[in-house]
Amino acid sequence: MDDMVRVEPVGGEHVHLIHRLTQAAFAEFWGALDPPSGAEAETPAVVAADIAAGGAAVAWIGQEPVAAVRVARQPDHLYVGRLAVLPSHRGRGVARALMAFAEAHAASLGLSEVRVEVRSALPGNVAFFRRCGFAVVEERPHHRSPTATTVVLAKPVPAHNGAGET
Repeated sequence: MDDMVRVEPVGGEHVHLIHRLTQAAFAEFWGALDPPSGAEAETPAVVAADIAAGGAAVAWIGQEPVAAVRVARQPDHLYVGRLAVLPSHRGRGVARALMAFAEAHAASLGLSEVRVEVRSALPGNVAFFRRCGFAVVEERPHHRSPTATTVVLAKPVPAHNGAGET
């Protein structure tokens, strides 16, 4: 059996797959976060707009899609959002593989930093990004609730040398 994680950039043809993976990965948070996760009400049209505006990748183990992530180029960094790993495949390096993809993508775009935003109510997620080399650069009120807090984490990425290596 092939347990190797393979990450592939994808386009609009994978909207429904990314939507399904995101919904399945975020389902544990339905009713548990205040305000609710934006993923809860997300439609395939929102996913399509995210892909068109920035891009996405899917992680596979063998022939099975097990995770997805979306990215958006900002003027000074690559924003990584909706990192979604199926619960049955967590702890197997899938999220790290997707983040490595994002870091390489940022470097290929000439960007020197990757950023993520995490609810402070999800300390395990904050800890994951810290283990991946991210540092907290900002804490602010959640944009939909004055009582919830969002943590912004950033990681510098090495310059891309144009020869397929970072």
